[in-house]
Amino acid sequence: MRLIANLLGRLIFCLGVMTTVVGCVIGSVLGSSVGTTLPGAALICLGAVIYWRTVTKPCTQCLNRIKSSARQCHHCGSAQS
Repeated sequence: MRLIANLLGRLIFCLGVMTTVVGCVIGSVLGSSVGTTLPGAALICLGAVIYWRTVTKPCTQCLNRIKSSARQCHHCGSAQS
């Protein structure tokens, strides 16, 4: 499940980048890029959050986000399982 969410986050992020680039091109032709780049920016943010949530986990002691592969929390120093 984590792998699927990771890939989904990356896919949404890339789709957002492509949408933003296309929006900038369309906006330069029309004279304004604000309305055409907002959907792409929203997709970039959504994809980044989904990806970030899959590569990090909360620490068991202090609940700060750490890498999923971490053996020890760099905030409080507690050992992770």
